[in-house]
Amino acid sequence: KWYINWVKNASSIIGSKSDPYINKLYAEYGSPMNSQGHLKDEEIIAIADYVKNYTEPVAATGGEVKANPF
Repeated sequence: KWYINWVKNASSIIGSKSDPYINKLYAEYGSPMNSQGHLKDEEIIAIADYVKNYTEPVAATGGEVKANPF
């Protein structure tokens, strides 16, 4: 998956003309994200799957709503 290389080292892909989408993002935002070379492929895939499948939490009914401690 292309995004694994991008997460691990975005700067190496930018300007290489190998991925027009990444170069478009760079042109739009002007700065690559920090490289995350310490992450394993499986960790990157797990994060991407989480983001792709995220759903908003459903509000609890009844009872006291506690404030976010963070």
